[in-house]
Amino acid sequence: MTVISRFLEQAAQTPDALALTFLEGNRSWTYAELRAEVEGWAASLQDRGIGPGDRVSAVMDQRPESVLLHLALLQLGAVLHPIGTSATPAEVAGLIEDIEPSLVVGPGQDLGGTGRSDTPLPGEDDLACILSTSGTTGRPKGSLTTHGNLGANADALIEAWGISSSDTILHLLPLRSEEHTSELQ
Repeated sequence: MTVISRFLEQAAQTPDALALTFLEGNRSWTYAELRAEVEGWAASLQDRGIGPGDRVSAVMDQRPESVLLHLALLQLGAVLHPIGTSATPAEVAGLIEDIEPSLVVGPGQDLGGTGRSDTPLPGEDDLACILSTSGTTGRPKGSLTTHGNLGANADALIEAWGISSSDTILHLLPLRSEEHTSELQ
């Protein structure tokens, strides 16, 4: 099961349950509120010409907009290429040159809108993300991640940690790849 289909199923089953909280700014969303906001972001991105398979590079930090963008892109079947805010302008330029995105989004950029997207949900074999490696052996390379890969990762975490629908998860890691992968070396 894909992450976006799991999210939409949970939103349909428990619309009034708490889905997301950001302590900074004291902002929270129920599943119904989050789904509506994600739908608006997806419609706004679609109005900008973003659809299935389109690559979107995003300089991301720990903001609600990063979560909304990621879920909206997953819903559209578009491909997220997250870039950490610690990347230098030269690194950002090189990554964007390699990825050739249809759209580049800056940190905290609000792409919210109203309406609903009209694209079918992506399948498990569709590309979901391109995560950049740290580039320690040369120039960073893109690692391709499918919707099925993300879903399998979610399934593994749910099983390993024994997560149930009554649990609350504290997430502190970056929502992008290169800043925490370089720390492992």
